[in-house]
Amino acid sequence: MAGHQPRPEVVPESYLIDPVGEQVFRGLRPAAMAVVVAQKVRDTRLKRREQEREQREHRLDELFDELDISGDGMLDSSEVKMLLTGMAEGKEPSEEELSFIMKTTTQKPDGDRMPRSKLAQAMESWSVYLAEFCEDGAAGKVLFDKYDADRSGKLTPDELKALLRDLSGRNVSDVDTDWVVMKADVLGDGLISKIELGQAIALWLSKVSEAELAEEASTTQSSQKSSVAGRFEVTAVKFVRPPITMDFEVPQFTASGLRVRFLKVQEKSQYKPIKWIRYLTKAGTYEHRI
Repeated sequence: MAGHQPRPEVVPESYLIDPVGEQVFRGLRPAAMAVVVAQKVRDTRLKRREQEREQREHRLDELFDELDISGDGMLDSSEVKMLLTGMAEGKEPSEEELSFIMKTTTQKPDGDRMPRSKLAQAMESWSVYLAEFCEDGAAGKVLFDKYDADRSGKLTPDELKALLRDLSGRNVSDVDTDWVVMKADVLGDGLISKIELGQAIALWLSKVSEAELAEEASTTQSSQKSSVAGRFEVTAVKFVRPPITMDFEVPQFTASGLRVRFLKVQEKSQYKPIKWIRYLTKAGTYEHRI
């Protein structure tokens, strides 16, 4: 027919993006474009994290090979001592500090030798100790010195008991104190040294958090029990907005003395005015779709 204009081809939405994701065709709806952009950003972020992880592992491998003078694939105490000395800007670790690092990072039956897989753990443990318990004014150092009444460089069970009581605001029994000492006393002398204190505090605050959550749960329980049965139909919904993704970590104890027991996330459904509460602990990735 004369004057007939060809009808423009309608491209399905699933084909609006080329395989490599470099070209967005004209006509893509803004909402769909937002999803595409968000996904590309997420993929780029994940790729960057993977590259950083590989680079970090490569640097650790190079460092391990430099320290492994004997070339046996394991680090003995003298080789680990060189590592700790370098991280402390030339200050050698004490025998107790070195012993603590070795005991917490070696595997039986190797005994006093550190495998390659434990190098990152040893470095992290030592760097945290240097920052939190060795620097002037650091919270851990101030805390330890305050309760080390006899200036022995060790906390007796009674001194530790007073520290834990003041730290949590709860009564601490002898049984509680003995439990913390048993778990945190890596050196095995029945006392808590400065390098063991961080572990002792983490153990106690974790125990207190569990006790408080149990108490809260017991006070909210009803004396009557009932059961509810129902049938639900779930319809798949296509989300047109990018998800909100957040990596989180819930610490038990920080340098400032801040204590966080859980992360409370409050969600609001777009269909019902019902608020959904989630209690997240430890660490992970949280994703919320709007």
